[in-house]
Amino acid sequence: GKTSLLNALAGRVRRGGKSRTEITGEFRVNGHKIETSEHQRLFGYVMQEDALLGTMTPREVLRFAARMRLSIPPDESIEMLIEDLLANMGLSECADTFIGNDLIKGLSGGERKRVAVGAELISNPQITFVDEPTSGLDTAAAYDVISVLKQLSEMNRSVLCTIHQPSSEVIHMFDQAIFLAAGEVAYHGPPGMIRAHFAKLGLQCPQDYNPADFVMFCIQAKSGDRASSIVRGWAELGDVRPHVRDCGHSSPLPLVPCRKGFLTELATLGEREVKNVVRDRATLTARFGTTFFLSLTFAFAFYRVGDSTAEGYDLQSHSGAITMLGITALFGAAEPMLLAFTSERPVFLRE
Repeated sequence: GKTSLLNALAGRVRRGGKSRTEITGEFRVNGHKIETSEHQRLFGYVMQEDALLGTMTPREVLRFAARMRLSIPPDESIEMLIEDLLANMGLSECADTFIGNDLIKGLSGGERKRVAVGAELISNPQITFVDEPTSGLDTAAAYDVISVLKQLSEMNRSVLCTIHQPSSEVIHMFDQAIFLAAGEVAYHGPPGMIRAHFAKLGLQCPQDYNPADFVMFCIQAKSGDRASSIVRGWAELGDVRPHVRDCGHSSPLPLVPCRKGFLTELATLGEREVKNVVRDRATLTARFGTTFFLSLTFAFAFYRVGDSTAEGYDLQSHSGAITMLGITALFGAAEPMLLAFTSERPVFLRE
């Protein structure tokens, strides 16, 4: 349910649509009621899976995001922004290292996650949604990623993220934490107040225990009555409940970034695709090898079938050779694209 809530807030799930999704309630930004699906350009969204091309470097990923999202004409300004972001994300030392994939050795899991976060922060979004940024990372890497998000929040930017099994150090870096039980709020407030609130419910958290783990064990207990009592307790005890301030007026919505022109997008995507094809040497070698082998096979199979002066010339064999040549050329061009579709589809969905 965490990711579903985040997708609804970020506008990645539309009301109705083909899936007939039903979303109740209102979304307000700066006091304005909006449909988040129509204002996705105001938000940054970091997916749980790092959807990045393995043949690109962190510097090139940020440069690509800057060219597609920012309206800064001089290249010098973009490069200065990229260098500053690489330094803030702790990626300066690996800025020119391939991100990597199953076939190409590259960055570590924590570095890949920071690159994914940086690609969204390049446009300086007002609100950044991050889906489980610490999944699959060790304690040190998870701490580094959350530290970057904490620095972003200290620059008057809102950061909302779901998190899975946070350590004691990580959970206390959050300003507010929300625990859900079957879609209901079990706790919403500062992490430092978790022990005090649950003590009032008769659930004492040991001092040497991670409060986040303690809450999850209580919520996911085999007895459903405990989770229900925790939800009721939170509804009744509102002394630690954060209140949303109503300023009495609405601030203007942030300006929606302008979309780049078609030719700019085409040139930027084309440049990236050329780099991706050339740098993936294993796949490129397999393509040439397959084409060469099939061409050589057909050459032996249809040797001299097109020689009309040869004895035993057959027009049907001649036509068959031409047909097979066309089919080979067709599949030779289509098959690499079909194989690349599964790996590049997540990148397409993210962008």
